[in-house]
Amino acid sequence: MTDQRELGLMLRAFLDEGPDELADRVIDDALDVVGHTKQRPAAHMLWRLPTTGPYARLAVAAVIGTLAVAGTLVLVPRGQPGVGGPGPTPGASASPGRSTSPSASPAGVPGKAAYVVGTEIRSVTAPGTETQAGDVTRLLRGRVVASVDTMDDPRVSGTGTITASVDMYGPCGGLCGPQWGTYRLENAGGAWEGKWTGAFWRWYERETINVASWLVGSGEYEGWTYYLHVWGTGNPYSVEGVLYPGSPPTTAPPAWSPSPSSSAAVSSPAAAGTGPAYVTGTGTVSVTGGTPTLVGDVWQYRDSTITSDATRSDPRVGGRGSARLDNDVYGTVGPQWGTSELENAGGAWTGTLAGGLWDWDLALARSDLTFWFVGSGAYAGWTYYQHVRTTGDSEVVEGIIYPGPPPTP
Repeated sequence: MTDQRELGLMLRAFLDEGPDELADRVIDDALDVVGHTKQRPAAHMLWRLPTTGPYARLAVAAVIGTLAVAGTLVLVPRGQPGVGGPGPTPGASASPGRSTSPSASPAGVPGKAAYVVGTEIRSVTAPGTETQAGDVTRLLRGRVVASVDTMDDPRVSGTGTITASVDMYGPCGGLCGPQWGTYRLENAGGAWEGKWTGAFWRWYERETINVASWLVGSGEYEGWTYYLHVWGTGNPYSVEGVLYPGSPPTTAPPAWSPSPSSSAAVSSPAAAGTGPAYVTGTGTVSVTGGTPTLVGDVWQYRDSTITSDATRSDPRVGGRGSARLDNDVYGTVGPQWGTSELENAGGAWTGTLAGGLWDWDLALARSDLTFWFVGSGAYAGWTYYQHVRTTGDSEVVEGIIYPGPPPTP
């Protein structure tokens, strides 16, 4: 029996060699094969594309680019760049007639949305100014960092300039806190520019960063967006992300207000689960609902419900989480955004999320998401930054809790 990966390779070979039109018989046979191929449970494929019914038949008939992803058809028209409407504002549905092509095809991989991976080397060119605010809070402003990015896609390799602000809280096994700033990445083809946010934590002078950025292209990259996630402990840092023809999602930080019962600074070592903290966890995620719409070359998914059951190292952010998620799929990659909440006996956390998705191994959907939560109840006046990496229905969680607001770069 033909397995899923072999089916994918056969279909891809057909796309490389096949005709520009599909007969009805071929469409019917393809759907029949998919329909009778053993499927992985739906929960294993987050934000997956439709496999049967009118959406699948419409997509197969309308496009030639067909890719089998564990029995799921991911569709991109043959002979056309994978372009579509800019990523809409979270919570709003895009107009089906809205479609904008980039003004020029990017160098390296013309017209191709892609998952990218590589490394970044950073060096401080201006240290910035540090001030004290309370016993355990330090504020760093005006730092400038130079970067060299070596990626597997030449469009996003180059040299960068990063401006950074940092708030440092403790004790949390050292210091931890939010970071934010601006980033400009340049190469011979043009530039990428935008804002970034994230977190850091430190033990015994070993500083780890976890930040995400949405960069908008110019020059040959006009009309494109680059979502990247940078993390690690010292040079070189690891980088991965998604490159696609559209706009970044708009995710305003959640509203925040100071705690009525405690100051932002914690001046003595806090009991477990009460002070600033570094958080880790693992769990499972599942998706329900959502409405798919094919707009040009792009599958737009709106109003999916994501449920997270993760065990986290700090009880303040324990419990079941839920999110309303939208995403756009350009071939096999794209942006994601939405709102989320997390509740337990002590109170609640509400916030926004954004990130990228890709399915580069043709078997498991993968995503990279950052959340900014603000607390209520016992957690009023606190922020929880959470980074989540999913593979299929599994998730890995990492983040920090601190007494202060989310950054607004």
